[in-house]
Amino acid sequence: MINPTKLMRSAVLALAILGAAPLAGTAIPLVGTQATVAQDQLVSSVLFEGNRRFSDAQLLTMVDASSSGIFSQQRVQADVESIRQAYDRDGFNRVSVATRLEPQENGRVRVTFVIDEGDRAGIAAINFTGNNSINAGNLKGAIATKETGILGWLFRDDTYDEQKLAVDRERVRLYYANRGFPDAQVTSVGEFDASKNAYFINFTVNEGEKYEFGNVGIETSINGLNANELKSSIRTDTNRRYSITDLQKTIEDMSYEATAQGYSFADVRARLDRDIANRKFNITYLVDEGPRVYVERVNITGNTKTRDFVIRREPGVRRRRPVQPFNGRAWPYRHSRSGVLQDRRCYHPTWFRTRQGHRQYCGYRAVDR
Repeated sequence: MINPTKLMRSAVLALAILGAAPLAGTAIPLVGTQATVAQDQLVSSVLFEGNRRFSDAQLLTMVDASSSGIFSQQRVQADVESIRQAYDRDGFNRVSVATRLEPQENGRVRVTFVIDEGDRAGIAAINFTGNNSINAGNLKGAIATKETGILGWLFRDDTYDEQKLAVDRERVRLYYANRGFPDAQVTSVGEFDASKNAYFINFTVNEGEKYEFGNVGIETSINGLNANELKSSIRTDTNRRYSITDLQKTIEDMSYEATAQGYSFADVRARLDRDIANRKFNITYLVDEGPRVYVERVNITGNTKTRDFVIRREPGVRRRRPVQPFNGRAWPYRHSRSGVLQDRRCYHPTWFRTRQGHRQYCGYRAVDR
């Protein structure tokens, strides 16, 4: 016998489900219909066509699409842009990248990047304006960007790059700063000639006034330090043209000389007084007691063949050894006994204070020969 109460409850429940189903979208299927679930396509393989400058292995590192990965149109478009930027950085500014999608078995898709590299754009000419004291040939030798020549395909140094151009501007400025022009200013602009598929780069130099070194003196507050022995380290002699490299080298050599006298924590600084009327820089080297800094930890990188314990036998590669404080990264030993260490400076120093004084984490770069 059918219970009227249960029958009424079933009818009300069925009406409630039918009324709520349209509001829920496709997440809750209606009675008598089958639910369809959209499955994401998987990438069966990633191929490249038309690439000569970069190999398939190099291009695979530039894209996110990979075999057995999930296919996404947005991801493929991002990969196209990554490939285009890589070619653009290498001078192929006319490159075009397209994609071809081929359905495969089991609902997979094959992604093929079709690349039309075009011709690589070079550097037609590099010109300098305002260089009244230094000829253009010397300035061209100081920069990394070169004009396109016979061996341009080999050295790849004739590629136009904004970041590389910024480094070249700094190189030209330092070239002037080492030849008596401390106030030199350098700007640059690059123009692309589509008819020649090449760039024309022009550097504009504002040399400023030429300076020399004037009076040179040494002042020290360290008792027992022989200042006369430090004079042999001076490279900034009177009436010699101004050079920022000579100034820095003098500070380094004077710090090493103070270390040789037993003052490992000597801090050497240069005080420059500009004499505008005579166009000279009067220099006073101040040698004071610096903070007591020690090496707490030594990190060595780049030693793919030579083991750490071999490099740690080098003079100076020791923990708890004093570190000279000038520039925060100098080391009182210059030469590498085994020729393994490429650079003996402390990179990215981390300072912290202990009861014994300041400590530092020190890193070295090694090169295996």
